[in-house]
Amino acid sequence: MQIHKHEAIIVGAGGAGLMAALYASKGGADVACISKLYPTRSHTGAAQGGISAALGNLDDDTPLYHAYDTVKGGDYLTDQHAAMVLAENAIDAVIELEHMGLPFVEWHVLIGVGRFDVINGSQITITTIVINREGG
Repeated sequence: MQIHKHEAIIVGAGGAGLMAALYASKGGADVACISKLYPTRSHTGAAQGGISAALGNLDDDTPLYHAYDTVKGGDYLTDQHAAMVLAENAIDAVIELEHMGLPFVEWHVLIGVGRFDVINGSQITITTIVINREGG
């Protein structure tokens, strides 16, 4: 039996696992990423969920609205500072993932979920969707 030794072992090769492996290796760690599935069959690629980011490409959305949705979705128990940090960094994260080749639905025909804008009462699209490679 062959034994492999690494400084970091990432379990799961979906979007989060691959990003963790990438950044750990960029930081100089010897990394192994293990998964029972091929990355495009991961939850990231197969689910019909998405990644929330206030891209503002279709609607007048802002990180403040995104942070509010995050706190509201957590029944107001969410750390508000952490929600704001998440919302402020989500835009760059989505753009970075897209530049790395993660297949999002075309941004100009963004499929998303509506959110009620508490300020002016309109619906705002906030979720980008990873292309489903499973045929759905």
